[in-house]
Amino acid sequence: MPRGGRRAPWNSAGMNEAGQQGVWRRRAARAVTALLAVYAIAVAVKIAVQIDRFQVNFQPYYYAALAFNQGQNPYDSEVTHALAGGRFVLPYAYPPLSLNLLRPFALAGYETSYRCFLALKCAALVLCLWLWQRKFLGRGVDNVFLFVCLIGFNYAIYWDIHAGNISFLAQTVLWLGLYAYVRGRLGWFIVLTAGASIFKYTPGFFLVLLLLVEGRKKWGWCAAGGAVFVLLHGASYVLYPELMPEFLKNIGEIQGLVPVEAATVENFAGAPATWPLIKTLITRLSAKLAIPAPSALPVLVFAGVALTVCGITWVTVRRYPCSEPGERNRMLVVFACLVYLLLTPRLMVGEYAVGLLPAYYIIRRMRYVNASLLLVALMIPAPITGRSPGFKFLIETCTNYYPLLTVYAIWALGVYAHWTMHSDPCDGPGLTGRALERPEDAARGCSDPHRESSAGRMSRV
Repeated sequence: MPRGGRRAPWNSAGMNEAGQQGVWRRRAARAVTALLAVYAIAVAVKIAVQIDRFQVNFQPYYYAALAFNQGQNPYDSEVTHALAGGRFVLPYAYPPLSLNLLRPFALAGYETSYRCFLALKCAALVLCLWLWQRKFLGRGVDNVFLFVCLIGFNYAIYWDIHAGNISFLAQTVLWLGLYAYVRGRLGWFIVLTAGASIFKYTPGFFLVLLLLVEGRKKWGWCAAGGAVFVLLHGASYVLYPELMPEFLKNIGEIQGLVPVEAATVENFAGAPATWPLIKTLITRLSAKLAIPAPSALPVLVFAGVALTVCGITWVTVRRYPCSEPGERNRMLVVFACLVYLLLTPRLMVGEYAVGLLPAYYIIRRMRYVNASLLLVALMIPAPITGRSPGFKFLIETCTNYYPLLTVYAIWALGVYAHWTMHSDPCDGPGLTGRALERPEDAARGCSDPHRESSAGRMSRV
């Protein structure tokens, strides 16, 4: 550097050029974000206008709440059929206590409630995107992540919104609870997680995270979580004893509970979960070999898969070396989401939205691959056409269960990354939250400022 502290002219020009390139990159990133936002708004407007085509699952919510407000049986298909003007309405298959949350929608006409419900889900989506990027990933707007949310798991978010399912609203409450867990606010975590299970019991699975709380108060928190969950769902039995048998009857009707022999037609295309996959594989194999399968075989296989997944995950998370509670809790949440998707007996495509953040979180830490390409490859929706000679069943299985198979792949990558990669961001991305920092921040924390992790390289996409 010349005397007087001035930089050489060529260095100044180089800095200006680099700065100009940075400006253009930021403008391009904002343009991509704007395009994604415009596309999302256009989709929401289309759903809002075409009432007869979209949000079919909102109909049972609305007419069951309307029947409940009028003192009629909300679980009686004839009652909801009459209130809908003779149109077919799916049976309402959620606990009686949940009807109280839907009653406000029945105070207005169907079209108004339809659009209010859609607006509420769009607001929940915005809240989740903000929560995922700002609070879990510690980043600003990330177009790669937004693109993953758009296409991930066979368009899981779009599927849920256009179907009008209640799932994503429940997931939003669940993610608020998981954020409370990351922050160590266990009371809020218990309340919000139990609240997220008011429509479906399965989100209560996440209360197992209390078993991994450190300190002498762990068992007290576990007891509190179990008590809140039992009291909340016990309230349906206490307050609405006459409706509980009707609720249980509708569960069997809506979920198509059939013998194992009929597993090939049991929600094949709409339930990409481990349980129906096992039943389908055993049924097809039994038919191929002309050997009848024992009725208990699917249960035993599912139990074996569950024990394997839980055992490997438990050993993996227990050896996590990080001493910072927030990073450790974030990693526990990621694995809990994946195990939840792998072991829940019945899932619809929209419920796979809970795996979008964990997928992004894990794949960004793969050290020896182009993380962005791998991420997009795994998230590309499954093909619905094309039949290779001799592989029809394989293609059908990969198509129908593509979200589930993707989760298995991501879970395996997460376990592999955790056992083989260093946790120090100076040595590699590992599975720590620090790997998601901006490249320049990570460089300051490392001894070698010229080395950059794969997570840092990907953040420039």
